Amino acid sequence: MQEQATMETPLNNDVTAAQPQGVPAGPVTFALSRDVVVKSLPQSPTAESIHALRTHLVARHIQEGRRGIAICETEEAGGTFTAVNLAISLAESGVRTLLMDTNLREPELEHYIQPSHQLPGLADAIEQPDVPIGFAMQNVMPNLSLLYAGAPRESSLELLGSAKFARIMDLCMREFDFTIATTAPSNRFADGRRVASVMRYALVVARKDVTFTSDVNTLIQELISDQVNVIGTIYKGF
Repeated sequence: MQEQATMETPLNNDVTAAQPQGVPAGPVTFALSRDVVVKSLPQSPTAESIHALRTHLVARHIQEGRRGIAICETEEAGGTFTAVNLAISLAESGVRTLLMDTNLREPELEHYIQPSHQLPGLADAIEQPDVPIGFAMQNVMPNLSLLYAGAPRESSLELLGSAKFARIMDLCMREFDFTIATTAPSNRFADGRRVASVMRYALVVARKDVTFTSDVNTLIQELISDQVNVIGTIYKGF
C-alpha cells in the first residue's frame, strides 16, 4: 500500500444531486499519495522537473490558446504520475485545470488522489444521460478539478468512441483553462489514440531502460497519422 500524505479537502459542489444508484451520498475528502511529489517532496529534482514542464507548457502551449493535452504511453511508463503532478503544478500557478482519467479499463487516478468513497466518473457521464458531467467533476483544491474514470468498463473503446464523449471533451476544454487526460497504455489498447484524436494534442511519456525506442516511434507515427500534434516526449528516469 502506498504511503499517503493526509491532505484532505472538502468539495464545493453538491454531491447529493443526481446521485447515481449505489454511490454513497455525503461530503467527500481526498488523500494524496506520496507519489504526488510536487506536494510530498516539493524541493526534489523530480518536482523541479515537473515545474519545468509546466513552464514549458504555459509558454509554448497554453498561451497559444491550446486548451488540452492527452498523456500517452506505450506501456505503464508513468503517464498518470506525470499527469497528476503536472496538473497540480499548473493549478498552483493559477491555471484552472481539469485532470481526467480516460483509462476506463484500469483507472489509476484514484491511487494518487484517493477519495473517501466511490464517486461517479467519466464512464457514468457517458452512459447515463441524466447525470450531468459537471456533477462528476470534483473540486479538490484551488484551480484543480478531477474527473475520475468510474468503475472499470470492458466497453471502454466503445464509450470513448461515442459522440457523447466527444461532446464532453469539447465542454471540458471550453470550461477550463487546460484539460489533462490520462490514457490506457497503447501497446495493449487503442483507447489512448482515440482520446488524443479528440484533444488533438498529445505528450508521450516513456521510461528509461524500460520503454523501447521503437515502440515510442511507432506510437508517435500512429498519433501523427490520426492528425494529432505530438508536442514532445518525456523520458522518465525512475
